[in-house]
Parts: sequence; structure tokens; C-alpha cells
Amino acid sequence: MKLKFSRVFDAPRVALWSAMLDPAVLARVIPGVERFETVGEDTYDATLKVGVPAVKGEYQGQVSIRDKVRGGDGPYSYVLEGGGQGQQGWAKGEARIEFSDAGPGTRLDVDADVQVGGRIAGVGQRMIEGVAKIMAEEFFAAFDRELKRKRTGAGGSVAFFLRAALRFLRGLFTRRSPGRSS
Repeated sequence: MKLKFSRVFDAPRVALWSAMLDPAVLARVIPGVERFETVGEDTYDATLKVGVPAVKGEYQGQVSIRDKVRGGDGPYSYVLEGGGQGQQGWAKGEARIEFSDAGPGTRLDVDADVQVGGRIAGVGQRMIEGVAKIMAEEFFAAFDRELKRKRTGAGGSVAFFLRAALRFLRGLFTRRSPGRSS
């Protein structure tokens, strides 16, 4: 089954490239990740919990990145290859991921070829395509949040917390006690 996804991110190509190859980032943004461990150069073992009814369950698998091309002003791309299995069946495939300039941002194009077997295959191609689209949208949304978090710096959430704590403390100390007059 062939799947295609595209998304434009408000980030330069080099920032998107770095984030898409960072195992810590991938562990935070891939929907349902329970475990994402490095087992070799550009190779990871993963456990995913998928909650979509047609393919619901836990899946164990391995993912690897190969054929990386990073050319100055030229194209950036790599191939993501993987497979896994769970109670509902198995899946394997590969996706060519390309990064290209899109104004001040970067366009990410994913062209995937996936095979499935077991109970998953009995669900039907249209249902699997729908599940893949949902998971891709969840991934892209989480990835977009991650890029924004990186742009504002990890201190952004710390600063928000400190401001909220300061407002709370000010409120405690500026309240008047009942029965007291000023």
C-alpha cells in the first residue's frame, strides 16, 4: 500500500533535519511510543501502543534510517525503514522523507510503501489508510509543537511557571485578613 503525506513547518531545513534525526525528539512525537531505544547507529527498537480501534494493541518493532543525503543548498532526504508485530498482526515498510525549502519554512514530503498482515490486513486498505492518516496528523502536530518549543527555548515553560508562581505568592501576601482594617 502506498501512502503520501506532506506538511510545511515554520522552521529552516537544517533545524527540521536535525530534529527528525534526534531519537529523543522522535520518542516524544511518534504517537503511542512507550519505548524508543538506540540499538545501533541510526537503528532503534520501539514499542508502540496504538489506540485506534481497527489496529488497537501493542506493537514491538525496529526502525532504521539509511541513505541520508544532506547537500548544502541541495536536497535533504533519507529513507526510514521498519517493521513490527503485535497481537493484531504485523507491518513493515519504508518511507522516503524529503526536505525542501518552502518560503521561510521547510516542506516535508513522505512517500511510503507499507505491507501489513494478520488481522490488520483483514481490516481493509481504506481503513488502514485512514488510521495512517490519523497517526501522521498526530505526529505532524506533535512535531510542530516540538519545533516551537525548541524555538522558544526550554526556558519558555520554566519562565511561564515562575511567573505563575510569583503571581500566586503575591496574591497570598497582598490579601487582607478578615476583621483587619488598614
